[in-house]
Amino acid sequence: MATLRSRVIKMLIKTQKREPKFEIGALYKVFWLLSKLLKALLHTFSGFVKSSNEIFKRFNHIDTGFPESQLLNRIVNSVPKLHHM
Repeated sequence: MATLRSRVIKMLIKTQKREPKFEIGALYKVFWLLSKLLKALLHTFSGFVKSSNEIFKRFNHIDTGFPESQLLNRIVNSVPKLHHM
């Protein structure tokens, strides 16, 4: 009887090692952290776009006459503005 019990215990240990168990709480934490990271990245990116737009608005009145500056102004003005979440 003891050998049968030890065989069952060994079999259970082997099956537990092969099949990892995922907890709902751990998955929730992973998705929560990913959402926070994505929100922070969007916030940073929108702040960068907003600050670059402010810089180019300040220097917009300075026209050097070069077509590069007009092209750069067109590119900057065509960037869609992101709103803070």
